[in-house]
Amino acid sequence: MGEPVADGAFRELAGLLRTLVEECHHGKEEGYLFPEMIAKGAVAEGPAAAILATHHEGRDYLASLSGPRAPQERAAAALLYVRVMRAHLDQEQSVLFPVADASFTAEEQLELARRYEEVELMTFGPGLRQRLTATLARLEAAIPPPAEELP
Repeated sequence: MGEPVADGAFRELAGLLRTLVEECHHGKEEGYLFPEMIAKGAVAEGPAAAILATHHEGRDYLASLSGPRAPQERAAAALLYVRVMRAHLDQEQSVLFPVADASFTAEEQLELARRYEEVELMTFGPGLRQRLTATLARLEAAIPPPAEELP
């Protein structure tokens, strides 16, 4: 059994993940990438729905992570969140992104990147990456490393 993690650190971690993963990464996929890929016929709504399902599953685990739960429940939610996000990232890397790369011209990819940056600036303001990096560094210092590596 590892060292306990302070409640505030769990909530701050959940907030960081909500900003970085849910709002920033998944928000860009849901708001821009998936609709564009579906409109081009590059991906059917079914495969996009499967990836979206992992977004929803991750949100459920984040809610458990930051909510008024027993430490064991929060720890379990954290482990499950990591597993779901690892599978999600693997699916993106092996399936989604190669299809996107093949479906969009270089100009279209640049336009998507420009829109991503624009929404990031409008939603989070300047300096998002610096704020997230500072929060992550503070959390890494506050949360003890796991006794074992995650499977």
